[in-house]
Amino acid sequence: MRTARRATAVVLLSALMGAVLAAGPATASPPPADLGAGQPGILAVAAGTDRISAGQALTAGQQLIAAGGAFRLALQSDGNLVLYPRNGAALWSTRSAGSGSTSLALQNDGNLVLYTATGRAVWSAGTAGKGSTSLQVQSDGNVVLYTSAGRAVWATGTAARPTNTASGSSILPGQQLAAGQSITSPDGQNRFSVQADGNAVVYGPSGALWSSRTAGTGSGRLTLQTDGNLVLYGAGGTAAWSSATNGRGGARATIQDDGNFVLTTAAGTPIWSTGTGRPANPGNSKNCSDFATRAEAQAWFDRYYRYYGDVAGLDADHDGIACEELR
Repeated sequence: MRTARRATAVVLLSALMGAVLAAGPATASPPPADLGAGQPGILAVAAGTDRISAGQALTAGQQLIAAGGAFRLALQSDGNLVLYPRNGAALWSTRSAGSGSTSLALQNDGNLVLYTATGRAVWSAGTAGKGSTSLQVQSDGNVVLYTSAGRAVWATGTAARPTNTASGSSILPGQQLAAGQSITSPDGQNRFSVQADGNAVVYGPSGALWSSRTAGTGSGRLTLQTDGNLVLYGAGGTAAWSSATNGRGGARATIQDDGNFVLTTAAGTPIWSTGTGRPANPGNSKNCSDFATRAEAQAWFDRYYRYYGDVAGLDADHDGIACEELR
């Protein structure tokens, strides 16, 4: 009886093993829910590159190296993402040593996320939905997330501060304007200023012509980076505004006599401006009967008033409203 039972058990065990082998190797369980639909597959990153694009990732042991080799962003085997200068101590990190992080992914939703091998998110830049398409380690030491239009949406705030301050009427690559500093047009009538409230403003003879609309970001600095981008950094070192001209050869930013603040290449080709160029003085060339509506008269008045005042005498009672007799 015992012999029969043993034989039956052996037969059953053999059948079970055969079924397992026929089914093939076991498949990995799906990643945890917090992996997120936006995480891309791990795509190869070329050695020595300074950036990754949406859909790419760094894996543990890989690094991005700035052009010129002065800075590198490394995903270490201990799970920490660290920015280093060529020689010296770490400038910035995600403080994730020991977390088990194995990949840094720039997701298709624009978020930069540090993941473990099981798909658990350890750290993120918080940029989902902001249109980020590339992460770049810059030659100035800053690590920046850019949109396809070149707009900075996140940065480590580690850009090396330029040692020279812009003067005269232009800012050159590597130069800066700190809060409270400005440059002035050659004729002395216009100036570009970085204010203590974080706003950058173009002023003409009659007042403000343009601003970066960054008031409230705190005392910072504006610099023309060596990549050709004009960037305003807030008090915390993050980019508050930029001209979105990185890689386009910006070599000089000048406040002109006509009130326009223009970024040009080394050859003098304009690639960006505030659009505040002063029109020619029209003199007393118009009166209210020349306009069909008050809105038309007001538009003409506003265009020239900021530069020359009420040269045509359209505002009889000096209340800022032109041709009040019109409808």
